[in-house]
Amino acid sequence: MGGPIWEKGGQWNDQSPIRYAGNFKTPMLITQGELDFRVPLSESMTTFKLLQRLKVPTRLVLFPDEGHWILKGENSRKHMDEVLNWLGRYLQ
Repeated sequence: MGGPIWEKGGQWNDQSPIRYAGNFKTPMLITQGELDFRVPLSESMTTFKLLQRLKVPTRLVLFPDEGHWILKGENSRKHMDEVLNWLGRYLQ
């Protein structure tokens, strides 16, 4: 990106989904492994809080012992249950 956000700003901000948050209306399920080194937990928390403030139906499900992918047996089952329940609720 040509440098850190505090020096460059522009392209970082231009590509951030948060920039378009005022248009968010679709119910959103956010799942996050707390050990994810690709997507910091703070990004999911910020998105969740923003959606709540906009009164968009939102659910945040955290997996403390998972990384970017939810792979452990029981966690994987729980993750899939969450996704299927969410889709069942909003895709009618």
